[in-house]
Amino acid sequence: MPQLTEDIHRSQISNQQFLFSKTDITTETEVSDLPAIISIEKLKEKFPEILTPEKITRDGLNDQAMAIVADAKTFGAMVIRLDDINFVINPNDVITDLAGTIDKISKDVSGIWGLVDHVTLGCFFPESDELQCLELIKKIKALFAKKCGETASVGLAVYPTLSYSKDRILENAQKAMDHADFFGADSCVAFDSVSLNISGDKFYQAGDLEGAMNEFYLALKLDEKNVNVHNSLGVCYGIKEDLEKALLEFKTAIRLDPKEKMAIYNAGYIYFLKKEFTTALEYFQKAEHIDDMVFEPAFQTGRIYLEL
Repeated sequence: MPQLTEDIHRSQISNQQFLFSKTDITTETEVSDLPAIISIEKLKEKFPEILTPEKITRDGLNDQAMAIVADAKTFGAMVIRLDDINFVINPNDVITDLAGTIDKISKDVSGIWGLVDHVTLGCFFPESDELQCLELIKKIKALFAKKCGETASVGLAVYPTLSYSKDRILENAQKAMDHADFFGADSCVAFDSVSLNISGDKFYQAGDLEGAMNEFYLALKLDEKNVNVHNSLGVCYGIKEDLEKALLEFKTAIRLDPKEKMAIYNAGYIYFLKKEFTTALEYFQKAEHIDDMVFEPAFQTGRIYLEL
C-alpha cells in the first residue's frame, strides 16, 4: 500500500511549536456536504423487507447486525459509497444497482445490509475474516461495474480487532473509508494503524487531545513501527508538557526512520524547552540539513544563538 502524502503542520492547540504530519485527505466533496441523493422510497420499493424507516441509520443497521453476529467468533463490516456521486447520471438508479449487487452477495453468505447515511451503504458478513471479506468486496465491485460501469469505494473492518466490542466495528469500517478517500475512486482499505492515525488527526484538529491520543495508542498496538504515529503522539505529550514521554516518542520515530525530519526537529525543540541548547542545536541543524525548505529549524537555531 502506498504511503500517505505528508504535509507539515504547526500545532494549533498551544503556543508550542511542534511539527506533525497531517494525513491531508480531502475529497472533492465531503460526504456531509452531499445532497440527500439516495431516495429511500425508491430503495424501499425494491427492498421493503430491509429498508424500513426505523432501520435507515447507522445505529439502526448496527442494532440489527448485532443480533445476527451475537454468537459469531468473527465477522466483517463494510461501508460502501458510490464514487463521484455528484457526476453520476440517474444516481438513484445507480444506487439501486449497487444495493442490488450488495443484496445478492449478502444473501449468498447470510449477510445483512442497509443505509449508513444518505450516500453510504453498509453490510455485515458473519463468520467472515478479512481475507474472505476482501474476496466478497471484489465480487461486489466486479458485479457492480459490469452492471452499470460505475465504481464504488469500500472501507472494511473485522471483528475481532484489538479490544473493540462488536458494536464498534462498523465505526472502524467508516474510519477505513476515510482512509480509502486518500486513494481516490474505486478504492478499498481494510482498517489499520493508518486509519487510526487519520482518525487521531481529526480529533487533534478539533482540539480533542485526549481523543487523538487514544487513537494513536490503538494505532501503535496495530503497528508499533508507525513513524507518523510516534511523532504525533510525541507532539501530544509535548503539548501536555510531559517532555520525557514526548522525547521518547520522537526518539523512537528517529530510530525507526533516521531521516524523519519532523521527529528530529521536535526532539530538538524538547531539548530547547529543557534548556539543553547545545543538544537542541545539533537536532535543529540535522533537521535543516535533511530539508532546508522547512523554516522552523533555522528559526530555532537563531533563538539558540541568542541564548548561548
